Amino acid sequence: MAIDLQERSVTSGGRRPTTSPLVLARYQRGAVEALAEEISTAQADIARRVSRSTVADIRNTFLLIAPTGSGKTLMMGRALQTVAPEPIVAAMGYKGTVWFWFAPYTGLVEQTRKMLRRDCDRLRLRDLELDREPSVTRDGDVFVQTWASVAANNREARRLRRSGESSWSVDDLIEQLRQDKFFIGAVIDEAHINFGTNAKAAASFYLQCLKPDVAVLATATPRDEKLESFRQAAGISAVTRIEIGRGDVVSAGLNKRGLALAYLALTKQQSLAIDPDETILRAAWLQHKKIKRRLQQKRIDLVPLLLVQVPDGSPDQPDPAGVTKRILVDACQVQDSSISIHTSGQPDPAFHLLANNEQIEVLIFKLSAATGFDAPRAWTLASLRPSLTPEFGLQVVGRIMRVHPRVRHERVSDPLLDRGYVYLANPRRQAGLEAAADQLKALRTSIKVVTDDFKIISAADGSAVEADTAIDLEGSSKDLSNEIESQIDNSLSQISDIEKDSPDTILRGGTYRYSLRPDLGVPSSLQRETIPETLPRLAEEAAKHFEVDSAVVALLTQREVNVQLKLRELLLSEHESADIIAAKPSPMRLADAAMSVFACNDDIDPRQFRKHLLGRFKECVIAHGGEAPSEQELRRALDQVAIYQPSRIKAAVKKALSFHVTVVQASPLPESIDDLDGLFSAQRNAYGIFPSTLNDSERNFAKIIDEIDTVRWWLRNPDHPLCPWSVKVILEDGKGYYPDFVVGVAGRKTPDEVRLVEIKDTGETGRLQSDSNFEKIKTQHRTYLKVLWVCEEEQTAQFSRLIFSSAKNRIVRSGAFAREHLADDS
Repeated sequence: MAIDLQERSVTSGGRRPTTSPLVLARYQRGAVEALAEEISTAQADIARRVSRSTVADIRNTFLLIAPTGSGKTLMMGRALQTVAPEPIVAAMGYKGTVWFWFAPYTGLVEQTRKMLRRDCDRLRLRDLELDREPSVTRDGDVFVQTWASVAANNREARRLRRSGESSWSVDDLIEQLRQDKFFIGAVIDEAHINFGTNAKAAASFYLQCLKPDVAVLATATPRDEKLESFRQAAGISAVTRIEIGRGDVVSAGLNKRGLALAYLALTKQQSLAIDPDETILRAAWLQHKKIKRRLQQKRIDLVPLLLVQVPDGSPDQPDPAGVTKRILVDACQVQDSSISIHTSGQPDPAFHLLANNEQIEVLIFKLSAATGFDAPRAWTLASLRPSLTPEFGLQVVGRIMRVHPRVRHERVSDPLLDRGYVYLANPRRQAGLEAAADQLKALRTSIKVVTDDFKIISAADGSAVEADTAIDLEGSSKDLSNEIESQIDNSLSQISDIEKDSPDTILRGGTYRYSLRPDLGVPSSLQRETIPETLPRLAEEAAKHFEVDSAVVALLTQREVNVQLKLRELLLSEHESADIIAAKPSPMRLADAAMSVFACNDDIDPRQFRKHLLGRFKECVIAHGGEAPSEQELRRALDQVAIYQPSRIKAAVKKALSFHVTVVQASPLPESIDDLDGLFSAQRNAYGIFPSTLNDSERNFAKIIDEIDTVRWWLRNPDHPLCPWSVKVILEDGKGYYPDFVVGVAGRKTPDEVRLVEIKDTGETGRLQSDSNFEKIKTQHRTYLKVLWVCEEEQTAQFSRLIFSSAKNRIVRSGAFAREHLADDS
């Protein structure tokens, strides 16, 4: 069943007029009328039954889905007082409906009572704790309480569920009202929360005690799993959904049109030096002040509110709310008196008053307060939580999408005031908010019965399978069989390929001893670089080579760095813009990240190295005529050098290390090597074979150089540190690097005409662009000179030459590999 809420007309039929002064928006009137009529129909169906015990199949559960700020509580309240009973209801002796209204928090209970008292004056509010007398009941009585007050294992719930000499229990009250011919109605506001922690107890109370004739649920997160689990536990088979589209709420002036997501786009170095939470808080506060100025310019007497959401924290860490407040006061210059904190697990009534206290400009809250409070003064939200789910994102967004009545007529002409702004320090958190925005876009205006429209029944037990959803088990079985046969064919084909005589196959099992071929002119030994096992003075020596120029000295006075802040539209368009904001590096983060740069060599104690560097830095500043900087200034500037210009630190170590690196003759090449028997022969390999240790790319490259006539010999360079005869290159951190191939090339001007070659992947996986590869490709052997780097192209099986581009700070292709590259030193 579908009803267009926009075009519903108000029918008569004895419906009581609404006298509340608040005028409903068009979509609200439609929802009220639809809900009231559905309730009336459900009650008439019950009245027609012989016994209430036979009404389990009646469609009597209604779910109102609407964006936060659309007035769900108001619509439900107006619907309750607008219900016009059909004649059969009175004829069967029913006196009306008593409603039990559940809110998730005590703070929301008082907020709901206030709204009903103000805007739904045909309903009569009663207090379940103080007034449980059935004899004074009349149609339209409403008890507002938390679900936990009656469906939890605590003292209050146990007391309310027990009868005494002076009062009825809740259970007895409900049963007596039922006997007195009152319908029992349930209203469950913020249903996704009500059915959370106390879901099991709530289901038990719902089924065994409340047993409502009519139930009205409301939520802004329609696909919440907790709500669905309660529906199943409570045995609710069908739910009538009334959905309010966000466009209707926007048109009525109750929701802002746009939603913008702001996040930091930090470089790798900036992410190490900058506290993203502090930076995003500063950006959010600047946005808050921008909105405040615009309101003043338009002479709108309203102080905006900045919401700051913090994580729960843990006992062994500082309180996140306190840390956040300190950042706001110290880094953002926010007045302490204008900041309020609320982090209790159960929000109290005072918390909900904070949103309307215009002496408060910043409200810091945690997860528990993310749902169900009105904050129409809020335009900006800074979220410091580590992650956001789509459901929670929807609730958080709802806090800043409401429109304050004083701005309702001004916002349309001002895009700044007609948007909500969410600031995230970590862009990975944006998924929940983007999903929430998608839900906001998709919410539509309709009413329909949601049931299990189809089911899948296994044909194995002989049951019938419904036509629309039947599974073709026979067809699926055939598909699976065909797939298995195809895999077997592929396997047999691969086995057949292995049996062929080719350079990359094994012909026989076992091992074989392959002898060195002196006829190729292979040298008896190769040259390797080495350093002493220990270098106790390396830190001091490296500090002497640390270059201090004007760029380094300038860091002494540089307090801020420019970072990129991106702003993405989530509702009105997909537009994204970028702005530059100033961020202050965190001294603690700087020091922690810099320490790993100082620990760039196993022979260097990073703390001693930092100490020597600080001394060198101070000497250079004074030598250039500057005043002696403070220890704090020196440390901060040096840490910035380590983060933003680590090459300066590494260059100093490399320079110091170079005085200790020597080239020695490695152990003689072995007279023979053991490898798998039956390997295909190679005409220019030092041992006459294509070794079994080659991977696919290495084997393919070996095939190429084995055919080049200027190649006199080649061999695979073992990369095991304990191999005494392989070629080793010392890197700037003092560690050894072993290129893949050693090639003797006619005419090359190096000892024994040696060229070293390294085979790499294409870089598609990202492994190529690693710091270790950057260091390797920029390091050359002292006698064999530069190492030739190549990669195999997956599509063409051709090889490309790789070089390091300083401009791009990446390893890039430099044309196709050619035989000439083996002889030159480029």
